[in-house]
Amino acid sequence: MVNKLTFDFAQIGKQLTFFEQSKAKFAGKRALTRFGRDLKKKDIKEQYEKVLFIGKKAVRFTTNSTFTLQKGLRMKVGVKDEVAMDNPTKGNPAAKYLFPVLGGGSRQAYETLFIQHLQRGNYMNDGQYPEAVFDGLAKRFMKRKASNGRPTNTVLQNTLIALGKTKDGSLTRRNRGNARIQDARVIAFKEDKVYKNKTYRAGIYRQITQGRGKKSKVFLAPLFMYKDVPNVGRKTTETFESIVTKLARQKIGRLWIEEAKMLARTNQ
Repeated sequence: MVNKLTFDFAQIGKQLTFFEQSKAKFAGKRALTRFGRDLKKKDIKEQYEKVLFIGKKAVRFTTNSTFTLQKGLRMKVGVKDEVAMDNPTKGNPAAKYLFPVLGGGSRQAYETLFIQHLQRGNYMNDGQYPEAVFDGLAKRFMKRKASNGRPTNTVLQNTLIALGKTKDGSLTRRNRGNARIQDARVIAFKEDKVYKNKTYRAGIYRQITQGRGKKSKVFLAPLFMYKDVPNVGRKTTETFESIVTKLARQKIGRLWIEEAKMLARTNQ
């Protein structure tokens, strides 16, 4: 799990002697709350998003993956895991797939739920990664998310449905519908393979029918091509921890003094 940062006002408070300790604690709590809100503002998030979010634009769940947990004069700042997520059974906790970037461990991209289903269904080998084909003969089925350009969840779900139906025999060569992905066979080749006298690279293919009657032609068009699992890399040499720590040093002391002065004025 990703390491969390802990800010402790008890140590800082020892250096403040110009007002009562009780007021110092209350000012500290308010300052810490303000700092937590600041960490989620757009202009500040952009600083550590350079570390968290690599390659294509991140999905909303990822951009909201940082969290703060405040208890009195202490606050933890980290990336959502099963404990911090409101619904840990929904999706992949961000702390898992962001760990290669934050924790300095393996640089391989995290296995998404789609990849895990492909592996469990024996449709793909370990070490392979499905890259969507948006400009191929099956492009009518490959819809992108407007937010990041990745395949929509519907495309991923329908691909898995079609693979399952093809595997259990529910879909055969006679099924030639072209309205949805799962209206015709979808086949996965874990290795390059010769099929119907044609060589296909490893990937996921959808049966496409062109024309009608005896003159119709049936062939396979790629939905996803398998490639080696990509490595991820930072856009900056800084880490999530160093960026948040730097922000804390820049902001917390000033915020605490501001809160203390506001309390002093209200008690005059």
